[in-house]
Formats: sequence, C-alpha cells, structure tokens
Amino acid sequence: MPTIFGFGGIAAGAATIGRVPFFVFLVPFLLSPIVRPVSR
Repeated sequence: MPTIFGFGGIAAGAATIGRVPFFVFLVPFLLSPIVRPVSR
C-alpha cells in the first residue's frame, strides 16, 4: 500500500525505520542553541 511519499513494500519499511534516527538527531540539534546559552 503506497504512502503519501509513494513508498511501498520494503521501501516503506526502510522509510519508517529511517524516520526514527532522523527525529532522534533532529530534536537535540534544534534544542542545543536554546539550552547552551541558558547553561552558561
């Protein structure tokens, strides 16, 4: 079943798995400029 990005089958599974590390690294990247000046 194709998703909104047009992935299906194995590609859909790979896209889902790839989304997890994307957000794991994106959240600290976006929060670091906010947290760093406060901690100084």
